[in-house]
Amino acid sequence: MSGYCGQTSSDNYRAPADRFLTAQMWWIASELVRRHPHLLISRVLSSHGAPLLLVHDEQDGMRIQLELVGGIHFVASEAVGQIDWMQILSASSSQEIVTLLERQTGLQRPGVMPNTTCRALVYRVFENFLHSVINDGHEWDVVPAPIPVLESVGSDHKASDYLSIFPSTSEAILTYRESLKIRPVNGGTRLFHQPFWALLRNLEPIAIFDTAGFFHSGITSQPMMPLFESAKHGLSVTTSEMLGSYQP
Repeated sequence: MSGYCGQTSSDNYRAPADRFLTAQMWWIASELVRRHPHLLISRVLSSHGAPLLLVHDEQDGMRIQLELVGGIHFVASEAVGQIDWMQILSASSSQEIVTLLERQTGLQRPGVMPNTTCRALVYRVFENFLHSVINDGHEWDVVPAPIPVLESVGSDHKASDYLSIFPSTSEAILTYRESLKIRPVNGGTRLFHQPFWALLRNLEPIAIFDTAGFFHSGITSQPMMPLFESAKHGLSVTTSEMLGSYQP
């Protein structure tokens, strides 16, 4: 039996193009970090080479995985769950999936919304920009740009190829390297999460972002929070100040 015009059954469902799903993955992930500033985002490749966004805490004790094929998977305490793309894309509001994840993972819904941190601002600019270029003719992506001496097995991109193009990152790289020489007060192992991300257009880097809240373009760097504050916390205005020349 055929459906009405425009309707399709679940058997005929075709997933949206990756650019739509990638932008939505970044929105969900960045919104979780905005609401819960102790969280951070990592990007890795699956065993099949597909990109995965991971939202987790500093110790990796809680993990939410967003992927292009399977939607969202999460592990918290002993709970394991999944939210597929049909449920995500058919949600009645943009916040529905975020609040569902908070309930199911044990994250406490914030009573008062925290101030946006530098790290959260970087992630939010990514999602805002990716949504703004969904219909652009170029292919856009955001990938880690690991500090060379800290590259790990399985990293999906060569760090030096990205960071060396942006000389303004050199001082920050040195600072991060020096910080690793400081031993934890109580001993133990120091966990280090790579701070740099590269914004790619057709696989070529056009900017580097540091989760400490800095935007690197060419030989200059710029703190992002003053732009955000001068824009009265307007995210689109902030994004345009940094990346407007690349937006359609």
